[in-house]
Order: sequence, then structure tokens, then C-alpha cells
Amino acid sequence: SDLTEAVVVQAGPGLPEGWWTMELMLSPDTSPGTDLQLVVIPGPGEDPVPPIPAIVVRPGSTPESFGTNRPGLVAVPPDRATDAAIAAAGGRLTVLAAG
Repeated sequence: SDLTEAVVVQAGPGLPEGWWTMELMLSPDTSPGTDLQLVVIPGPGEDPVPPIPAIVVRPGSTPESFGTNRPGLVAVPPDRATDAAIAAAGGRLTVLAAG
């Protein structure tokens, strides 16, 4: 999944206490509240890590919607926010949505 520059900020009201948000390219057919799993692709010599739970705060948009692709916004737990940001910055994050 293409990712934007890793931007992580503290999540707002309505999300689990202490969770942080970050921008990711998401499918425009996701909706707020959708559960996601963020899978970190291990680098050479790294052990796999458990998926990172996430919640869609704002879905992404396509060029047909607003003229440019806009990343979505997801919330992640505070103990995994750094892992998610580092993986996103390195292009090693895959987003799985609940079906």
C-alpha cells in the first residue's frame, strides 16, 4: 500500500483512550469505525511482529472525489504507534480491512 509521510498525532474524541492517529493511503470504500490490521513487513534479518490493530477515522479519497488522492486517517494503540510510523516511513506496511 502506498503511504504518505508518516504523520502521527494523538487521536481525538470518540477513539480509544490514548490512541494515536496517522495518515495512510486507504481504499475510499472504507468507512469511519472500520477495523483494520496493519501488517509490518519484516526487513532482512528481522523477526515478524504481530499485526497492529487500527480503526479508520477518515477514509481516503480518489481523484474523482476531490481532484487529488487524499490519505485516510487511522487510529493505532499507543504502544504500537512507533512501530506503525517506522514501518510506514520505510514502505513496509500493508493494510488489511475486515470484510
